[in-house]
Amino acid sequence: MFTRPILRYLAIAFGFTWVVAFVILFLHHRGFIGTPIRDLLHALPALGPAIGAFFVIPDRRYWARCLRFTRTKPVEWLIVLSPLLFLVVGLFVFRISKSQAFNWGQFLNTTFASPLLTINFFLPLFTYGFFEEIGWRGFLLPQLQQHFNAWKSTFLLTIIWGIWHLPFFFYRFEFSWFISIGFFFGLWIGAIILTHLLNQNRGILWFGVAFHFLNNLASAIEKEITVMVLSVGFMVLALWIVWRFGRTNLSTSTRYTASNADV
Repeated sequence: MFTRPILRYLAIAFGFTWVVAFVILFLHHRGFIGTPIRDLLHALPALGPAIGAFFVIPDRRYWARCLRFTRTKPVEWLIVLSPLLFLVVGLFVFRISKSQAFNWGQFLNTTFASPLLTINFFLPLFTYGFFEEIGWRGFLLPQLQQHFNAWKSTFLLTIIWGIWHLPFFFYRFEFSWFISIGFFFGLWIGAIILTHLLNQNRGILWFGVAFHFLNNLASAIEKEITVMVLSVGFMVLALWIVWRFGRTNLSTSTRYTASNADV
């Protein structure tokens, strides 16, 4: 099912991320680094998917094409910006359900109390939003779509993507079967949207990068009501994509593969 380039890519992507993540975990557990430094170093494991992709496909023309800026339709911008739209709705629902507005002052004072905390907030949002997309959608999804339709490729990528996150459950996420199932389901929903953005825009990665970054940002601001609204909103959006574009390509364009890249 997986070709040799895919297996090479997975070995590098998983190897780099897991080694770095478990070294961070070990250093923190042994008391060599504190929690702020651990959170700062957490940005490094995000490099794994991109390093694997650049190693397997060193052709700079390929990456120059994937990372060039291009125009897209207004509806695609709505999809890209949907995390911000759902954030606004989530904060409105928060106000109604809690009978009070979200405390922005407390959030800002806590999150940006020092330069290190400010960096720790924004740096992972960027590194995971950018370097993950370089690997998952820049390399792995086009490779999978060369052999499977967009729906099956997205499902396979979700399984791989979810397993890749395993080390983070030891120091970044809470672990329970309920949380794990919800996490995988959320990844799948997000992967459907990201597959659409890649295929609809003929392999240009910036739309997926922006969506990934904004989703991480919106999820980090308010983790209770807003996250629920984001989840429901993305479910509706993913269902609309499947209904509107079909499972074969999840877009009006033929699914993007490494073989039909214009390089």
